[in-house]
Amino acid sequence: MPGRKYTSGDGYRFGFQGQEVDNEIKGEGNSVNYKFRMHDPRLGRFFAVDPLAPKYPHYTPYSFSGNKVIAHIELEGLEELKVTDEFGEIMCSEIELIKSDQVLNLSLMEIQDPERADKYVVHLAVQAKSRRGENGSTADFTSYGKLLSQWNKLSNNQKIRQGTRVANNVKIARKRIKNVGLSEEELISDVDGGRQVFVIGVTKKNMEKNGLKSNVGTVLHEIDAHLSNDLNGVGADQETEHREYFDLDNDPSGLSEQEIKSGYSPSLENINPNSQAGKTKTRINEAAEKL
Repeated sequence: MPGRKYTSGDGYRFGFQGQEVDNEIKGEGNSVNYKFRMHDPRLGRFFAVDPLAPKYPHYTPYSFSGNKVIAHIELEGLEELKVTDEFGEIMCSEIELIKSDQVLNLSLMEIQDPERADKYVVHLAVQAKSRRGENGSTADFTSYGKLLSQWNKLSNNQKIRQGTRVANNVKIARKRIKNVGLSEEELISDVDGGRQVFVIGVTKKNMEKNGLKSNVGTVLHEIDAHLSNDLNGVGADQETEHREYFDLDNDPSGLSEQEIKSGYSPSLENINPNSQAGKTKTRINEAAEKL
């Protein structure tokens, strides 16, 4: 056909936010395939109604990333993925790699399930510090949001009457929120709206030295091993979750029993290839080779 172009297998065919560019429709770089909708980056809009529009009556059916293009990432032309400013700035390659693989991308799709959007919200963040040097962590920030919502409604005299213990708890809550770069206003808004708020934090110091594939593994580990259980009401502790995710009962992967009981994860090179973590690692390596 006139004007049709061929891109070699070595050509980079992905565009904004890691979505595949379709150069055959409107010319070079003018149409991006978000699976459920096509996007025109020249106008910055979709040309089809959001399939999930009835579930989000407060949005225009043509919105991109929930009209929050700085803080959120668009997921396949459907719902937005919530990320903090710093995560959005320095983890774009990691998200791009995850979204390039259909199986890996299922994890991102799960945490933004529109069927449960009124029940919980998940933020991906970069945390300045971790408790004991972990690459990442998953935490429920709902209680912090409730505490700050109540605190902000008090007068100065009422705050004084609350006493030192409550004031210290407020300081701790704000310190934890600042550590992951989360907006206090957005957290309070989500909690006041009746939603549970979870934060997946990737540790900045470790992230900078670990590299792309390891960082992707950290994000997926936190979603698949920990957050998924929280979202589905499975009350498992970290030890149990790690035993299942890394199949540590069949292969301790270089960890002592005490380390397993303490919730440690095996090093990247020691992960059991037959475990869920090992299979995820294989897909990450394969996806990285294709980018």
